Amino acid sequence: MVVSEIVSLIGSKDREVLSRWGQSIVEIRREEEGEDGRRLVIGGSGILVLTFKRLCVLTNAHVIPDMQSARGSSVSFSLLISDAPNTIQLRPELFFLSSPPPRPSSCSCGEDSCSCRQSGKCSLGSLDYSLIAAEGEGLAFRQPLLIPRGWTCIPKDHRILLLHRTQRGGLRCAHEELVDHDQYNLLTVAATPSGSSGSPIFSSLGELIGIHRAGGPERLLGEWELLRNLSFVDNRGPCYGVPIGPVAKDMEEKFVVSEMVRMMLDDALKFCITEEEIVVQEQEQEQEQEQEQEQEQEQGQ
Repeated sequence: MVVSEIVSLIGSKDREVLSRWGQSIVEIRREEEGEDGRRLVIGGSGILVLTFKRLCVLTNAHVIPDMQSARGSSVSFSLLISDAPNTIQLRPELFFLSSPPPRPSSCSCGEDSCSCRQSGKCSLGSLDYSLIAAEGEGLAFRQPLLIPRGWTCIPKDHRILLLHRTQRGGLRCAHEELVDHDQYNLLTVAATPSGSSGSPIFSSLGELIGIHRAGGPERLLGEWELLRNLSFVDNRGPCYGVPIGPVAKDMEEKFVVSEMVRMMLDDALKFCITEEEIVVQEQEQEQEQEQEQEQEQEQGQ
């Protein structure tokens, strides 16, 4: 396995972590048109997961907000494996679940636009996730992560591991302390560069407990009073993650609804007749009429 860059805090142990979990992390890149007509490059991260019997990419909704964005995204693995394809394709038409981040009324960007949504700041009151089906030859060489079912209990003094991108394009193992958490957020203090949204957060036992959504300088303090008593040095700042337990529950509920809708559509289609079927039925009726006429003529003779 070739790693473009490893910033190691505890030497060989971090390399073992990267070899085990880093192979499932992907980098996501897409372009969209800004309000001034210029093309904006949106970057983020994601995790290859196995859920609902499908290989999917799990990321933030502010990274991939809808199916159109998924189709226009390029996805590649952060860690390279020799002789293995490194890129995969997102197939939202096969499977797509999302909990889009709403823009709060207190958004400082104004009523008609929300540029800070790209940083994840405006998603702190929602689950902010997207799950998209993935395809590609490179998937056969990767070990996907499993999403734990049910609520994940997280003590406030729990040590966590955040695997995120570096500014130069590699992965970094950040061993941090979970400061606090609520229904929508895991709070820690770390130095995360742009493009880290969607990175996995693990417990010290190696369990996936969340996905990183926003982080950076003190401008993201928000209303979390606990952060007022913390000091930030070396470009570190508050970092927010989405707890995986509520995400898994929300995905299961959306999946059940989507399956019910699909079954209802399948049942409805059974009673629908296409134009081709109408033509076939008319031809069969004409043939039956011709046969009846021939039989009547034979009987009359």
